[in-house]
Amino acid sequence: MYLLPRRDRENRPVIIGVAREHDPSVEGAVRASTFLMEEACRWSPHGQFTLLADLEGMAWKNVDYSYARAMVSILQNHYPERLFRFFIINTPWIFKLVWGVVRPWIDRRTVTKFVILGSEFEEGLQEIIHPENLPVQYGVLNWSDWLVLGILSIELGERR
Repeated sequence: MYLLPRRDRENRPVIIGVAREHDPSVEGAVRASTFLMEEACRWSPHGQFTLLADLEGMAWKNVDYSYARAMVSILQNHYPERLFRFFIINTPWIFKLVWGVVRPWIDRRTVTKFVILGSEFEEGLQEIIHPENLPVQYGVLNWSDWLVLGILSIELGERR
């Protein structure tokens, strides 16, 4: 997951998770994700953040039900008012199977914050996040710029 340097249209920080980069064998993923959510809340004038999960290229090797269960629990039990929206984009065929397992874990109040946009996500995503604040594959900004800016922002402790 990455805490990105640009914000959504209401000045909330945006966190992006890239499913194809998730490795279930790596320990500390829940702790790292929680840290990013805490930082996003600290940087947000609203105390809220927007999540974006890009599932392009996701394969069975990236599916991690223990991570998903932990994150669902954390989001609904510890961040119920801090999570603004959770966008899920570029959903592959296995998403329906994974969602069928994960969806029952999510309470009604939290599931209303999930927005599944699939591969036709541009218009729906850009209602919340201005195209100029999106990586090139989602809007305008070059992805490498996001990565460098995001790393620098976190390391320097800048609050944009």
